Amino acid sequence: MDCLVTEIPESIRVNVADMILGAMLHVRDLELPSNVTAVTPGDAIVCSVRAKIAAEVVEGAVPQEGAAAEPEIIGRKEKAAEETEAGE
Repeated sequence: MDCLVTEIPESIRVNVADMILGAMLHVRDLELPSNVTAVTPGDAIVCSVRAKIAAEVVEGAVPQEGAAAEPEIIGRKEKAAEETEAGE
C-alpha cells in the first residue's frame, strides 16, 4: 500500500460469503480507501476458495466395545509408584 503513515488503514475487510468454489480474489478487486494505492500488482491473488479434502477413515481407529475411553498415558503407573515410595 502506498499512503501517508497517518492514513494507514487499520484493516481492509472483504466479504467472501458470496465467493464460489474455485473463485479467487485479486488485489485489483479490493476496495481501498481513496487515499490508499495498491503497490502490489493487480493480478496478485489475495485469497482463493478451495474444497477441503475429506478425512480418510482408518479401519480400527474407532474404539472397540469394552476398550478404554481415554488413551493410555505412558508413565502414569510409574509416577504413582514413585509417589507411593516417596510417601513411605
